[in-house]
Amino acid sequence: MACEASYVRWEGGDKHSGATKASLATEIVGKLGAHGIFHRTTKDVVQKIGDVERSYRSACDWLSNTGQGIVDEDSIQKEVHRICPYYYTLDEVMRDRASTAPLVTSDDLDLGGSDNEAEPSLPPRASEHEKKR
Repeated sequence: MACEASYVRWEGGDKHSGATKASLATEIVGKLGAHGIFHRTTKDVVQKIGDVERSYRSACDWLSNTGQGIVDEDSIQKEVHRICPYYYTLDEVMRDRASTAPLVTSDDLDLGGSDNEAEPSLPPRASEHEKKR
């Protein structure tokens, strides 16, 4: 997933290849087998990639919320690594994907009132980290 082309394939960007996530996961299982790793199934690969994507999004959400009050760069990096150990490897490939962008940030909120009072405000989304608590 750290390779742009691989992640584009996984996300369905190569629409003419006919590759599904299941077929790509089967391909990955074959490559793992070529390296002597035989205990992973297609389902395991799909699950692991989903877990990595969710942890990356959680780290993005945490960072977009100003680091939860932490200003020391070393502490920020440690917390990001705790949330998503692969964050700094994946960031270059995944950061511009719509699926990894937070839906609402504090910059998006109109703190001074709205011109259209009939529009309901949305409750904040719980991060994956908060859901696991």
